[in-house]
Amino acid sequence: MSSLINFLKQVNDWRDRSGQRHPLWWILLIVILGLMVGCLSYRDLSAFAKNYQDYLLRIAKNPQLKVPSYSTIRRIMMGIENDKLIPIFNQWATQLSSEEEIPDWIAVDGKSIKSTLTDYYGNKQNFASMVSWFSQENGLVLALEKLENKKTSEIHCVRHMVENMDDKSIAKSLFLKLQKIFLTFGKEASILLK
Repeated sequence: MSSLINFLKQVNDWRDRSGQRHPLWWILLIVILGLMVGCLSYRDLSAFAKNYQDYLLRIAKNPQLKVPSYSTIRRIMMGIENDKLIPIFNQWATQLSSEEEIPDWIAVDGKSIKSTLTDYYGNKQNFASMVSWFSQENGLVLALEKLENKKTSEIHCVRHMVENMDDKSIAKSLFLKLQKIFLTFGKEASILLK
């Protein structure tokens, strides 16, 4: 867990130093761990932090930290720049598995983010999604990337994720697995390799 904390400490804190009660990495750690156990609302995340405060403080190795309120968690999540957080998360997730550990089955999927839909009835409809690679074998999210459907597609997003992986050996292994998919399923999968 200390490696996750070290990675989260790299996220730039945009907040004014005066009046800050909680380090940014602390709130992000609570959010990530809370989401992993199914806490999806700000109040649920705050309740998770209160209920598991002793455990979280042991992980953080800092007994001086306090549990943030749900409104603090909300302000942080509204203000965080996803473009800066996602690469740091991906670096952390990538170092959790090696080329040998890459499973044969990786689920690649995009999920829309609630309340991001704009121009519901118009021809300029847009919404944000998160595209993730999930290892079914070891239960790890290997990579994440934000996607806006008006700007690009999931296929282009996946290709971009492969091209920008820090660990090129893992990227090469994933690309070889994509080639196997192409050989198995033919023309339908060829768009992934373009």
